[in-house]
Amino acid sequence: MPEKDPTTLRAGDEFLVRVLKDGQPFRRLLPQRGERRRGKGRNAKDGFADRVASKLEREGRWLFRGTDIRKSNKPDVDWESDFAMLTLEVTAREARPLKY
Repeated sequence: MPEKDPTTLRAGDEFLVRVLKDGQPFRRLLPQRGERRRGKGRNAKDGFADRVASKLEREGRWLFRGTDIRKSNKPDVDWESDFAMLTLEVTAREARPLKY
């Protein structure tokens, strides 16, 4: 859950998300973030946390994701998982003039 409107983000801004499961803070998800164009993600600096802050260094498309994998108690099922993902577009710090 973003803590502020992601449509207002600009390059260089800090982006805060709160990790919830069933409406409650959830600390078992290891969040990752990455730029869509670069194709590589990295773990958020906070590690396992229910509130994660990430600096959006440059404009472009960003992807935030996390997976909770746990041993299952169900018969014939070894593992269960939940997955969360958020994508957003970050604009330049200042508006650029239009080129004609």
